[in-house]
Amino acid sequence: MTRRFALLLCLTLTLSTLFGCGKSVEGETKRWDSNQLSVQEYQAKYPGFKAALQDRLAEGKAGMKAAAALSGDAKAKAMAAANDKVNTILFRFQAVERKMREYDTLRRDSDLSRLPMGVVRPAMESAEGAVRRTRYMLKTENPTNAGEAIGRLNAAERTLTQALSPLKDLKSKVRKAKSNAKKEQKAAEAATK
Repeated sequence: MTRRFALLLCLTLTLSTLFGCGKSVEGETKRWDSNQLSVQEYQAKYPGFKAALQDRLAEGKAGMKAAAALSGDAKAKAMAAANDKVNTILFRFQAVERKMREYDTLRRDSDLSRLPMGVVRPAMESAEGAVRRTRYMLKTENPTNAGEAIGRLNAAERTLTQALSPLKDLKSKVRKAKSNAKKEQKAAEAATK
């Protein structure tokens, strides 16, 4: 459900960017509806962050209320600003979840699984610890406002990025070695012809 919703949100934002040169009231209304659904989803998924999400949603609602008194481009811009307020926290959640999915992908990566355990294990354990701590933080912490939540999510994303870096480096080295081996094989085949 989460992955489907994130895909739907990205698709909505992409389509609105592609087909709308400027911001429109209709586009911002759809974006607002999508943001409200995202907030509800994250509140259900991470109940400790409910107050922070509600805080940012309340700021967005105030902006939408103020936008209702406007018309035309001014209304669309005010609605966009309200949506952007809510998106600041939503994008942080999405970034952290993306990093955790990236770890899951790296953990199952066939290139990394072929390396000696002594090489991979330290990087894998470090990344696994960072993911475990992040998941624990998301499930147990209770930030009281959006700013505090965004700060914690930013810190979690930085920690995950640092923890995943050695795994990414190892994968890159393996791919480069594979590429070099293929080039050498092609050169050897060409030389024998």
